[in-house]
Amino acid sequence: MAASNPLPPAALQRLPRLAEQMRRALRPMRLATTLYPAGDLTRDSEAGIWSANGSDPHFYVPARCRSSLIRVRYRATLLDAGQENEGLWRLYYDLGEGFREQDSFSVATFGPEIELDLVIGLPGPVSAFRLDPVPRQGRFRLHAFEIESLSGVRTRLGLATARVVDLHRRGLLRAKLTEAAKLLAKGDGRHLGRRLFRLDSNDPCLYQRWVEAREITPERHARFVEKGRAFALRPRFSLIMPTYNSPPAFLDKALESVLAQTYPDWELLVVDNGSVGEETRSVLERFAARDTRIKVRYLPSNTGIAAASNTALAAASGDYIALIDHDDALEPHALHAFTEAINRRPAADWLYSDEDKIDVDEQRSGPFFKPDWSPAYFLSCMYTCHLGVYRTSLVRRLGGFRTEFDFAQDYDLALRVAAETTNIVHVPDVLYHWRTLRQSTASGPGAKPQAEEAARRALQDFLDRGRYPGEVEDGPVRGTHRVRFDIAGAPLVSIAIPSAGYKTCATGAESWFVLDLVRSIRARTSYPNIEIVIADNGDFDPRLTQQLIELGARIVHYAGAPFNLSDKMNLVVEATRGDYVILLNDDMSVITGDWVGEMLMWCQQDGVSGVGAKLIFPDQRLQHVGVLLLGQGPSHPYYLHDRSEIGQVCSAIVPRDYSAVTGACMMVRRSDFLAVDGFDPAFRINYNDIDFCLKLNRHTGGHFVFTPYACLHHYESVSRPEAAASDLQQFNAKWAAAVGHDPYYNPHLSQRSARFELSTNVTSLEESYGLGGGPLAEAAPPAQK
Repeated sequence: MAASNPLPPAALQRLPRLAEQMRRALRPMRLATTLYPAGDLTRDSEAGIWSANGSDPHFYVPARCRSSLIRVRYRATLLDAGQENEGLWRLYYDLGEGFREQDSFSVATFGPEIELDLVIGLPGPVSAFRLDPVPRQGRFRLHAFEIESLSGVRTRLGLATARVVDLHRRGLLRAKLTEAAKLLAKGDGRHLGRRLFRLDSNDPCLYQRWVEAREITPERHARFVEKGRAFALRPRFSLIMPTYNSPPAFLDKALESVLAQTYPDWELLVVDNGSVGEETRSVLERFAARDTRIKVRYLPSNTGIAAASNTALAAASGDYIALIDHDDALEPHALHAFTEAINRRPAADWLYSDEDKIDVDEQRSGPFFKPDWSPAYFLSCMYTCHLGVYRTSLVRRLGGFRTEFDFAQDYDLALRVAAETTNIVHVPDVLYHWRTLRQSTASGPGAKPQAEEAARRALQDFLDRGRYPGEVEDGPVRGTHRVRFDIAGAPLVSIAIPSAGYKTCATGAESWFVLDLVRSIRARTSYPNIEIVIADNGDFDPRLTQQLIELGARIVHYAGAPFNLSDKMNLVVEATRGDYVILLNDDMSVITGDWVGEMLMWCQQDGVSGVGAKLIFPDQRLQHVGVLLLGQGPSHPYYLHDRSEIGQVCSAIVPRDYSAVTGACMMVRRSDFLAVDGFDPAFRINYNDIDFCLKLNRHTGGHFVFTPYACLHHYESVSRPEAAASDLQQFNAKWAAAVGHDPYYNPHLSQRSARFELSTNVTSLEESYGLGGGPLAEAAPPAQK
C-alpha cells in the first residue's frame, strides 16, 4: 500500500517559500553599509579619509527599517594631531518628522579611536538615518559602517543570552531570577521578558502612569482653589509672553493653560513682536476680551525676544515675573505651587520647577526631574530652564533682559540672578510643558544653534564679571558648556595614598598597584606643584619602598591594631604639607593629565567642600560619577554602566553637584580635613568617606562637585564582597535626616535605583500639596482684574 502524502500539492509548492521566510527570520538583515555625505563633509584624495568642517558635518543613510531593534557597527580614527577627541557620536532616525534631536541615539567617545558595536531600540518604523560621524572638526579615517535589522528569532535569543551573561557578571542574575519567580507565582508573566531584559531603564509607560495619577481633575482643581484662599502671602505673578507669528492652535493652548490656573493673582503680559498676518492678533484679541488680566501690546516690528520681554517687564505690576513661551503650557496648579513655596521661603528671589515635553498631539514625554540648586551643573547647562519665576524688583535692578544675548536671554538673566542671590528655590513638580515643534529648542539644542552660541557668550560674560574668572569652551554634547576657571596661584597639592602594597599584573608585568599609580602620576600629571605621601602598614617589600622613594614619594608607617582604615587615612593626611590634599586609593592610574588642576579649580571656590573625579573600571564601565544619598543608603549613580553613559540630561559627562563623592579620589582643603578631625574611626572600613563628606558639608556649609574632566582608572574588583549590613545600618542611623532626602536628587525618582529612574510609588497631589479629602465648598470663579 502506497504511503499517503500528508501535505496537499499546493502546500508542497509553498514549502520553499516558507523555508526562505524562516531562514530570513533566523538571521539579522543588513540594512545599510553606504554613507552619503550631506553636510560639511569632504572626501580626501586618499581612500577612506574624510574632512569634517563647518558646524554640522553628517552623513545621510537612505535605509528603511520596520524592526524595533537594530545593530550598528562603526569604526573610525581621528587623524589630526591635537584634535579634541572627547565628544559625541550620534545616529538620528527619521520617524516621519525629519531628523530631530529627540529621535536620536548618542554615545560619548574618548580618544582617537572610535569603535562602536551598539544595539539600539527604535520607537517606530524608520524611513532614513543620519550619522554625525565624529565629535569635532578635523580629518578622520572611516574604517567600517553597518546597520542590521535585529528582527530574527536567533538574534533575539542571542540578545537575551548576552543579557543573562551581563547580569551574571554584574552579580544581578539571582535577584532578577527571583523577581521572575515572584511574577510567575502571581500569574503575571505578560511583561516578564521586558522586565528582565529591557534595554532602556526608563520605561515611558511609567511616566504615563505618573501623569495619570497626578491629573488635575475638576475635584482637585476645586480643592486647589479652596486651599489657595488660605495663603498668608499672596504674591502677584506677571507672566511674560513674547509672540511672533505664533501657531494659532498652540498659542490658544498656551493662553488656555494660563486661564486654567487655580491661583487667581496673576496678569499675563503679551507683547506681539510685529507678527505678519492676522492669525496671531485674532487669537490675542479674543483672549484679551475674555479676561482683563490678559494685557496685549503690539509692536510695529520685530525687535527681538529680549526687547519684547523688556516691554512686558516695564508694565509688570507683579511681585514676581514668570517666563512662558507662546507655544508651551502650564499645569493648572503651577502658580499655586510657586505661591506655596514662597509662603515657605518668603525671601525667595528665583524659583524653578521640573518640566517635560509635549508634542503636537498633546502627548507628554521626556520628564526632567531636577535637583535642588546646583551651581556647577548650571554652568554646564541651563538645567533650571522652565518654569522660571524671578522677583520683579531684582530683575529690574539687574537691568532686565539684554538684547545682545537674544535666543539665550533667559540664561543670561539667570546667570546674573545667580551671581546676586542665594535665595534660589526648586519646586519639585512638573509644572511646565515644553512644546516640541520643529523650530523649537525643545526639539533639541541643534534646533537653534544661535541659542547655543549666545548662551556661551552669556556664560563668558558671567565669568568675566565674577569672582572666579575663566574661559568657556564647547561642552561634550550640544547645548552644554565647559568652564575652565583660572587657578589662583600655584598652591601645593598633596596626594595622600594609603596602601597595603598589593601586587598586580595589570600592566602585563608583575608590579605593585601603588608603584604603577605613582608612575602614572609622575608621567601624566600636568599640574607641577604636587607631593606624594604614602602610608604603608610597615611591611612594604624593600624593592617597592626604594622605587617609590626614587619617584619622590614620602612614606609614613601605620601600625594600628586592629586595622582601621580611617585611622590610617588620618595619619597620611596629617603627614602632608599642602594647602589641598587628594585622598587617593592605591589601585588607580591617571587618564587625564590635568586631573589635579581640574579638581583644584573647583576646590578653590567658596561653597565647595571638596571635589570628586570620574573613575572607570578597566573594562570601561563606570565606578564613580558621584554619590547619591538614597533611601537604601549611599549609592553610586550609573554604577557599572558603560563609560559612554551620558546620564540624565548629561549628568554623567558634565560637572555636577553632590552631597558626597567617593574617598577613592577626593580633593579637600587640608585645613578643613583637620578641622573636622578627618575620618571617623567608628567607621573602620566602610562608609567612612561618605560620613566624612557629610561632616565636612556641615562644617563648610557647602557641598561636593563631581567633575568628569578629572578621570582615572580604578582597578578595584567589581565582584568584591558588599559591606556588612551593620555598617550600612550604622551610617543610616547616624545620618537618618539626610538619607532618602538628598537635595541633589529629585524626590519623585526611585530611592532604590541610582539610575535617575522614576519611582514606581507615585506621590499623590493630595500628599504633595496637603489638599485633604474633606467636603468641598463650591469654588468661586476666578476674579476678573
